[in-house]
Amino acid sequence: MQKSQIREKKYYDRRTKVRTFEKGDEVLVLLPTNSNKPLLQWKGPFEILERVRGDNYRIQLVGRTKTFHANMLKEYWSREQEDRAHV
Repeated sequence: MQKSQIREKKYYDRRTKVRTFEKGDEVLVLLPTNSNKPLLQWKGPFEILERVRGDNYRIQLVGRTKTFHANMLKEYWSREQEDRAHV
């Protein structure tokens, strides 16, 4: 059983990404759509206010702040930054 768990963890960890953000970074947030709550889509960009505990971040949404886990966040790249990265 233990060998099986170790092997499964190794396969799972291959595709994982460590997501860390700094204060002021812009991110996209995985939120439910307005018309269908089970359907999620990336919205944003929103600004990170602070790292709360572990992998949780406080985000400045429109008119309020909310805390999200790093799994619900994705780094935002503006088109200007993309153009410079390909040069």
